Amino acid sequence: MRVAVASQDGQSISAHFGRCACFIIFDAEDGAVLRKELRKNTQTSHGGGNCHTAGHGDQPHSHAAVVQALHDCQAALCYGMGWMAADELMRNGIQPVIVDRKRSPEEAVA
Repeated sequence: MRVAVASQDGQSISAHFGRCACFIIFDAEDGAVLRKELRKNTQTSHGGGNCHTAGHGDQPHSHAAVVQALHDCQAALCYGMGWMAADELMRNGIQPVIVDRKRSPEEAVA
């Protein structure tokens, strides 16, 4: 299974999916990590640090680009995610997973 973990620093899980700087992509099987790669989040204005407000006002807000960037993943996890992002992921066959306690990315994937 391929799992995307939202991260700010490439080493820990991000508090918010759409505002992460990168995704740690894990290939895992039977609870073991087989491969790990890092993908920058250049798909959202949040990821690029261009959205500094809680709301989006009149700004169009699509998650299509980030979903496309994670098209080869079966799950995406983080500590928090908006319902629109979760819905877009699910409609594209990617299961959103909210991790409810502090874990390392490797522990959460396992």
